[in-house]
Amino acid sequence: MFPKNLNSIEEDISKKRLEETQKQLLEKPRKRFWQLSSTLIAGIIIVGAFILFLWIMQKIRY
Repeated sequence: MFPKNLNSIEEDISKKRLEETQKQLLEKPRKRFWQLSSTLIAGIIIVGAFILFLWIMQKIRY
C-alpha cells in the first residue's frame, strides 16, 4: 500500500513539473516578442529624435 502511494506522489510531481515547463515554454516567446518590440520602438524613437534635432539645427543655421 505504501509503494502505491509513493508512486502516485511521484506521478503528481512529474505532472506538475511537466505543466510548469509547458507554461514556461508558452511564456518565453511572449516575453521575447515584447522585448523585441519594445527595443524596436525605442530605436525608432531615438532615430526620430536625432532626425528632429538635425532638422532643428538646420532651421536655426539658415
